[in-house]
This record gives sequence, C-alpha cells and structure tokens, in this order.
Amino acid sequence: MTDTFHATENQNAEAARPGPAFEQLMGLAGMDAVKQALGPFALGHVTGPAPHFILTGNPGTGKTMLAKRIGQLFCERGYLESGRVVCVSRADLVGEYVGQTAAKTRECVERALGGVLFVDE
Repeated sequence: MTDTFHATENQNAEAARPGPAFEQLMGLAGMDAVKQALGPFALGHVTGPAPHFILTGNPGTGKTMLAKRIGQLFCERGYLESGRVVCVSRADLVGEYVGQTAAKTRECVERALGGVLFVDE
C-alpha cells in the first residue's frame, strides 16, 4: 500500500456500513492480513487515490479472486469508477519484437483505467 492514504472520521453512518463486496471478502477462509488491510477502505475511512497491491502466493491460493473482490470493494466505496478487473499475463504485456511491448502494455493499462489491472503470474 502507498502512504498517500489518510484516515478520516466518517460523519455519515450509512457510508460507514460495509457493502456486499466486503462481506464476501470477509467470508473467505484465511487472508486475515488482507482483510485487516482492506477494513478501513470498506468502512470509508480512507481518502486519496486507490492503492497498489502485490498479491503473492502459490497458484490456486485465490489471488485472482481477491483482485476481483478488491475491484468490487473499491468501486462500491467510490475509490474506483468501475469494478472492472482486467486480468493479463506476461504474454499480454510483452511483445515478440522490439517496439511491441510498449504498445501492448499501454493497451492493457488503458483497458483497466478506472478499474483494476491484475498482472497474473
């Protein structure tokens, strides 16, 4: 997470109520550190631009699913324009020939604007 976020006092009790995306996140087994880190976002106690996360773990541990939940959560709370999650891999970002990589990467980033860009393994 970046240090550009600031905790705020939430004056509106309705805004402090977590939405369905956070409830789904809380229902996931494990991931306690992630749940704790996302709690202030779910409650609307954070201001500033959406953060960047690095999700690490073995294949099948739920990184893609978690990225989708983060997109939904951040959209519900107004941190992102869209809950869209664009999942890409190395092949989507790196070109075969000199000069292709920048264009391919730019296209992926542009598709994800307003949402989440998830670079998978």
